[in-house]
Amino acid sequence: MLLTDRQTDRQTDRQIRYEWLDTIRVVAAVLVIVSHFAYYFPFERLHLINDYLAGSTGRIGVCLFFAISGYLVSHSLEKNSSLLRFYWFKFVHIVLPFISSYFALSGLFIGLAFLRPDFLQQTPISHVLFIGGDYKAFLLGVFPIDVHLGQFLQMPSYWFVGEWFIGTVVSLYIISPFLFCLAKKIPVLSMAGMIILSVIIYEQMDNWWNHGFWFFLVRMPEFYIGILLHMYRQELASNKERWMWVTFLLVTIVVMADMVIYAHPMIADRFIPLKPRSFLFSFPMIIFVFLGSEWVNRQLDLQWVNEYSKKTYTFMLIQHVVINTFMWNFDEQNFSKLGVLVSFVFIFVTTVYLAGKITGFYKPIENFLLHKE
Repeated sequence: MLLTDRQTDRQTDRQIRYEWLDTIRVVAAVLVIVSHFAYYFPFERLHLINDYLAGSTGRIGVCLFFAISGYLVSHSLEKNSSLLRFYWFKFVHIVLPFISSYFALSGLFIGLAFLRPDFLQQTPISHVLFIGGDYKAFLLGVFPIDVHLGQFLQMPSYWFVGEWFIGTVVSLYIISPFLFCLAKKIPVLSMAGMIILSVIIYEQMDNWWNHGFWFFLVRMPEFYIGILLHMYRQELASNKERWMWVTFLLVTIVVMADMVIYAHPMIADRFIPLKPRSFLFSFPMIIFVFLGSEWVNRQLDLQWVNEYSKKTYTFMLIQHVVINTFMWNFDEQNFSKLGVLVSFVFIFVTTVYLAGKITGFYKPIENFLLHKE
């Protein structure tokens, strides 16, 4: 019996869901929001919050998101032979939540401007409508690759929802079928080539990019690790414990060596700096976390955690907006330790709540566009 395209789409979407990946998604999202919140506390009284959490947790979370994206891309391309459907699924899954988050928060802030006019400064839409902002830059910012396009077109970028790495992942999705083919034919050689290419491009980026380590070709190896982990998952499973011990030891050695060799005040800049040297940490860390998450999910019932993973993309899109909106209204220099904790809990709960509301709005549209029942 031949399946129609819609039946194939529904069947592909119902393939095995990697619940342990959902766990990593949630953990990575929490790591990122902790990092962005911690950046507000660089002063001496609470400097440990900034020194140990700012940067380090967020960079780990971003590395995990790149690997998760590569893993799921490999899964999609392995199960679905139609590139057109592959790109359509990715487009809907990425752009629809982005646009929904963009306009939902814009409407919320413009509404709040009736109570506090300074909220008109918060959104690109209100800049264009009421303050005379650049409408072309606003239109560019409605899509999740505005930072990358803005660099090439030499236009200002109105960052609102999302982060730089959203555009980086989108760019990697575009070239992912090519990477998938390389992984099937010459996995080791192509991995080595990507690392070399990443280093070379990074060294040449300073003059034309706001940060070389944000460029998608520089971060390609971490995305590619995810593709390889999926493609060779059975081989890994047969020696899982050995791989976990090896990668754990490698991560430990790298962290200890970097803490001794480098003396940067921020811990993140020692073991996971914004440069290709961080691959020494991120590669074994990704493998260890992937294998460890599988093991933990076999031992514990984490359904209550994994269920929230459906909202993590929206959570990631809006978390920085919520942090900035809250923190800009307070003098964090006077926060007590309890005040820091209460502030973070409030920001986290607010972000979870808004992410749930926005996800609930766009999900029916997504299901319709992807022919889901």
